[in-house]
Amino acid sequence: MNFKINIEKDVIDLIKIYSNYQFEVGGMIFGTKIFNKYILKTLSLKKGESVSINFSMKDKIIYQLPEKQRIIGTWHLHPMQYKARPSIIDVNQWKKWKKKYIHIICTKNDFKIFDNKGMSLYEHNF
Repeated sequence: MNFKINIEKDVIDLIKIYSNYQFEVGGMIFGTKIFNKYILKTLSLKKGESVSINFSMKDKIIYQLPEKQRIIGTWHLHPMQYKARPSIIDVNQWKKWKKKYIHIICTKNDFKIFDNKGMSLYEHNF
């Protein structure tokens, strides 16, 4: 299936700022999804540990949904990687979720968007 992804400049700016953290941070991706088109509008922030962050479906309840937006995925930083790629832990966690969210992994150099099976959908270099 072909995916179309539009990312608002503010989201790219936030990812670039967060990519400088020395520990894992992440959160939810908010936006809209119409058929196979995703529009990423904003991100929430959750602080993890020095080299790990965990998400569960229960995390959804801690975030206030922006008006006319919904959760369309998760994002998190891999501060030790040079090029963004999901770990096996990431992919296994994504596969357990009932909804087919998209997921951003970011490093200091780039970020990539993946589907719930770990397939790359989009790449952006800083």
